Amino acid sequence: MFFFWGPFFFVFPAVLIYLFVRHLFGPGERGRRSKFFEDYDEFPNIEYGARTPKARHESKQVRIYKTADQLGGRLTVSDLVIETGMDVDEAERSLQSMVDNQRVRMEVLDDGLVVYEFPEIIARHKNQPPPR
Repeated sequence: MFFFWGPFFFVFPAVLIYLFVRHLFGPGERGRRSKFFEDYDEFPNIEYGARTPKARHESKQVRIYKTADQLGGRLTVSDLVIETGMDVDEAERSLQSMVDNQRVRMEVLDDGLVVYEFPEIIARHKNQPPPR
């Protein structure tokens, strides 16, 4: 009887460990790996280095600069909200934190409208020839 049950007690835990590891690291619904590694493009490769995180979203400043470029270098909080989908408070805080009077200036117009100017972008748009 021992000869029959003996191998079972050694093989059963090994099979359970194999299935657990395969569940964690094996192919799943979403591709090669499970949700534990969803933030990574590839998995660690022992020979070639560690995994690299995905760039899922652009930084706020990059989105703000791109919006300013689209609008000719001048934008308001409302413009930023419409173009990027940020909420009003977040857009206002982000713009105010960028004001340094070199790359970003805040101007209050006579009618009270607050406009954020990006002098480098404005200069670039002035120097570009008009599209044909």
